[in-house]
Amino acid sequence: MTEQELAEIRARLVAATPGPWEWKMMPRCCSLRHVCSRRADGSVFCDVILEKDQRDYIGPTIDDAQFIAHAPTDIAVLLAEVERLQAALTITDEKVEQAAQKETAEKGAK
Repeated sequence: MTEQELAEIRARLVAATPGPWEWKMMPRCCSLRHVCSRRADGSVFCDVILEKDQRDYIGPTIDDAQFIAHAPTDIAVLLAEVERLQAALTITDEKVEQAAQKETAEKGAK
């Protein structure tokens, strides 16, 4: 994954409505489920995800709604892990390079 790809993912995450996100049945509606997030100003952003009890309904499922609701948090965690692993890899690469240079220097001294 390139730095550009990571930057683009992080930019989309930052631009999205902040969480926490959740999926739930809306109390005013008996058949609709929504994925919602509360905005900084206190307003609630919601989108209809699925309708309950429609056997021939083709669209997002409860599992899809949970995936969507958890995506911002999951993406933030995954980005942090990618960055941690990249930093660890950089340190490892530097240590390997130092060891190779030391070995080369020792062979040259003999």
